[in-house]
Amino acid sequence: MLNVSMDDQMSGNEPVSQDNQNTSEPPKVTDESSVPNQVPDEIHSAETFADSRLMKHSHWLVYLYIVAALLVVAGAGLYAWRHKSTHKTGSSQVVATSHTNVWTGQGNSTNWSNPKNWSLGLPRNNQNIEINLSDISGSSAQKQVNSTFNMDINGLDIKNLTITGNNPNLHYILKGAPLNLSGGIYDTASSTSPAVSLELPIIFDANSTVSMSPKSSGLNFSTLEFGSHQLNVAGVVNINTIDGSGELNFMAGTAVAESTFSDPSAAFSGKVLIGANNVVNMAVAQVAPNNYVSAFGSGSISIEGGGSLSIVSSTSNPVIANAISIIGNGPFLPPPARGNYGSLNLSACSSNIDATFTNQVSLAGNADIGCTFSTPLNSAKNTTTADFKQLSTGKYHVSEVPGSNVSIL
Repeated sequence: MLNVSMDDQMSGNEPVSQDNQNTSEPPKVTDESSVPNQVPDEIHSAETFADSRLMKHSHWLVYLYIVAALLVVAGAGLYAWRHKSTHKTGSSQVVATSHTNVWTGQGNSTNWSNPKNWSLGLPRNNQNIEINLSDISGSSAQKQVNSTFNMDINGLDIKNLTITGNNPNLHYILKGAPLNLSGGIYDTASSTSPAVSLELPIIFDANSTVSMSPKSSGLNFSTLEFGSHQLNVAGVVNINTIDGSGELNFMAGTAVAESTFSDPSAAFSGKVLIGANNVVNMAVAQVAPNNYVSAFGSGSISIEGGGSLSIVSSTSNPVIANAISIIGNGPFLPPPARGNYGSLNLSACSSNIDATFTNQVSLAGNADIGCTFSTPLNSAKNTTTADFKQLSTGKYHVSEVPGSNVSIL
């Protein structure tokens, strides 16, 4: 009979049969609990895999945080740049690039050479310059009618000059050293502002444009020099003297723009084109006995369809030596918007002068000459097939020039 002690039962050891002591022991069935290292190894392996996944996720999270931070910094920088480049001026905004220098007047002086008067400090070459009439500030001298500002920077060569805003109590007058431009002059000021007068030499060193918005009251110039370059004019300009050999082009407009060139210019030799709805007053002055000089010098003048040229003279018998080509009638607009202007007029239709044209005057189509639109011009020597009408009481003496389409004495 096999006796099993309580100790054996408690220890879990099976009794050994005495009958089988000399026989080999059968293979033991290994209990998983008898291998102490197996379960810890699996747990360690699982923990290591979880840690590895956590580290990978952590790395991606770090990358995402870095990218997000960079995007936030970039967005903040872009906002700051845009905010810095936007100057609020009264009820309007002027967006200024790093190349646009805006007058602030904070220097409490009228000198361009005062860095405190500008948004970007002292004006430099190749900058755009902007004068906002609505935001003229500083000393009381800057705010009075006919306030004079001083361009006292020698050799300044800018790109564009822009005049904007509205100040009905200010006539902006700029004097000083010559101002060089490689771009143009743009006046978008409201019509309630007095005209801006640039009483200093304006020198263009590239093809350029002088342009006014329809609301602008126009620009007054002392001297324009544009060399051999083309100068395009859109709007009303009043100019004393021009110089150069390039083409002067009055661009066609939708309203009558009456411009005046008041001083003789023997130095100008370029071609003049007068586009539709432009009325150009050209002064003719007597500089010596039997010697007359026009504001357009020796340049030829082409009066395009809808354009108008008016001869203005302080003498009653001016002599015009410019070659003149007339394409069609005066301004296209119906009365009274067009005024009384034909394609060729005398003294802006305000008085009668007896003008003599010594160079070729040619017609390329029907044309109204004068201001009253009534009497046809009678001449046996009118060799053109177009209608050449005298519409005012002034007399037109056109000398016989070989090849001339119109030869009237």
